[in-house]
Amino acid sequence: MKPAVKFLIYSLLLCSIGCQNKEQTTKIEYVYTFKEETTVLAKEVEWIDNYEFMSILCIDSFLIILNNKKSKNAFQVYNTVQKNLVVEAGTFGRGPNEFEFSRLTQQYYKDKNGTFFYLWDEHKKYFYTINLEKLISGKDFIEKKVPLSDQLTIQSHVIKIDSVIIGSTMMKEGSLFKYNLLSSKLDFWPNYPNDEKYKELSNSERYNLFSRFWMYNKKTKSLIGCTNTAFNRLDFFKLDGTCYKSIILPSLNYKFKVKNFNDEAPDYAAYALATSNYIYISYYNHPSKEQHDAKGLISVLDWNGTPLKQYIIKNTFISNFTIDSLNNKIYGYAPENEGYAVVEFDL
Repeated sequence: MKPAVKFLIYSLLLCSIGCQNKEQTTKIEYVYTFKEETTVLAKEVEWIDNYEFMSILCIDSFLIILNNKKSKNAFQVYNTVQKNLVVEAGTFGRGPNEFEFSRLTQQYYKDKNGTFFYLWDEHKKYFYTINLEKLISGKDFIEKKVPLSDQLTIQSHVIKIDSVIIGSTMMKEGSLFKYNLLSSKLDFWPNYPNDEKYKELSNSERYNLFSRFWMYNKKTKSLIGCTNTAFNRLDFFKLDGTCYKSIILPSLNYKFKVKNFNDEAPDYAAYALATSNYIYISYYNHPSKEQHDAKGLISVLDWNGTPLKQYIIKNTFISNFTIDSLNNKIYGYAPENEGYAVVEFDL
């Protein structure tokens, strides 16, 4: 069976049996076209020289880059208005305030005490709240540090909702987990999926079913998970774990008229994030050795899943990215030499 056919079967399997209960079956919608399409050129950001990224987040005029452990510092913070490096901070290691394998949640909040964002360290099993002002000023920037369960294996990005983090796991007890940061209680969403056919799948096949990127709208209490298989899918969840709607998005096969799914043109969602109004999903297309016209694509939908716009990136593809709402830009990572470079384009 061809890989593309397998992905489709697994996607439909999840939608038909994985997200249902005795009273409700998940509604499946298919997206074929977008209302608007814009072709853009991504420009390399000359004032950022970074090839060792792990995550990226923009808060107001500050671009926060979380590096991998090959870098000297865990954090680099840039000012997008003054276009300069503000601070480098944080170290890697086994010490109490050091990092090892961290990721950002693409969330932040503000209160009377400052501006804060989240990250988790999968290896050290901690969930952190970081004070942005203290990070910039060179003070002790770890506002909170909460231990995670040693039993928990996180195999996706996570989202924080109140005192609970949610993500995907390959643990045998379930596929979606909820971990309460206050009580240290680890739970799994029931019936996702709960079917004999699901149990027959291999671990790699099961992994392709589960949402890897998570988005949450605090105003509407909407939770969306995005897969990154060859058939891209958005799953809409209630906070009790019920998947009430799935949207199947067009692949690059449709958009760029690639004839077959093969090693020369794999395509899947590279990353997904959301603002209070929109959902952004990046696709990318690896060119073959004979090709030199790598293309990228970022699709924009609203929180109801209505397709609005697509940005076709002519000169590169973008994996991890963030939204600069003040300057109306996208900052993302694109392949450059043996690492990655930060690129940007206007929304």
